[in-house]
Amino acid sequence: MDLPEKVILFTGVTSGIGLVLVERIACQFEKTHQLHFCVTCRNMNKGKSLEKMLAINHESVQVTLIKVDIGDVKSILEGCNKIRKRFSKMDCMYLNAGIMPVKSFNWKNILKSCLLDLNAVEMFRTGYGMFNTTQLVNDDGINEVFATNVLGHYVLVQEMIPLLEANVQKKLSQIIWTTSANATKDAYNPNDLTCKLGPNAYSNSKYVMEATSIELNERYNSKGIYSQIADPGTAITSLTLGILPMWIWYIFLPILWMVRLLLPNLTLTPYNACQSLLWLLQQCPEDLDPGSRYCSQTSLLKGNYTVQKKIDITPGEANSIYNKVSVIAEELLSKYT
Repeated sequence: MDLPEKVILFTGVTSGIGLVLVERIACQFEKTHQLHFCVTCRNMNKGKSLEKMLAINHESVQVTLIKVDIGDVKSILEGCNKIRKRFSKMDCMYLNAGIMPVKSFNWKNILKSCLLDLNAVEMFRTGYGMFNTTQLVNDDGINEVFATNVLGHYVLVQEMIPLLEANVQKKLSQIIWTTSANATKDAYNPNDLTCKLGPNAYSNSKYVMEATSIELNERYNSKGIYSQIADPGTAITSLTLGILPMWIWYIFLPILWMVRLLLPNLTLTPYNACQSLLWLLQQCPEDLDPGSRYCSQTSLLKGNYTVQKKIDITPGEANSIYNKVSVIAEELLSKYT
């Protein structure tokens, strides 16, 4: 008997958490579904390495590589044209691509939190205020962090709505966003949506992303499309390697393992981190709360598991933020279409 087809689109899976996620999904579903992965990637050489890995380990999994720079609206539109020609439906989208241009640790703020505010546990749990970041603007005049983490994914989703809707008769469609515990309302300024002026562009982008997902879910549920939010916790990936070299992280690992007794969201490895992203794909979307993060956690007793945490965003706030993102997207789309 033919297996049911499951078509999944990915961003940000040629390294780190995303790469392990693709492998774990293949292991989980290849015996029950005919899997077809649509992998968008900026670096096609990395994409071909992923394709080769899957061909060796999972012969039945089909892979289509599409060149897309998720921080570039023009590139997204070109890629989406190719995707629509190749596929007639889309079962799930994993929006995992993201950038965090960190220059260094913010030692002043870290010491202040540890010695004066006595808030070190919360800082290490979320990472908020720990880093000094670089503010860069792309060719469209948009903060690069916002353009990649939020705007590009918003445009990608809107372009894929017809394929997500085409799946309704057979099964509900999912959109799964990768967020961060670093997301916080404190970083958001309604008068500076893209955080062009503020110091916490990454935290702001993840907060705006969460609001966008919540409102997207509200608007498209009637069409069988459900949007959820996954938090992989804190893992050592290419983002963290930009802060400190790997050999220093290895020195810190025993300390981090001990801290994990208090903070189970210190998932540390990409395998542990992608637990919640995989878990969401195994659930019925109708049973999930769009206003919650589903968080990867790990411990000695429980191993890898997923917990649900409510997000501090009201429906009105989500609607307002979504509309602002939409206005920016429409301005750029009019430029390129």
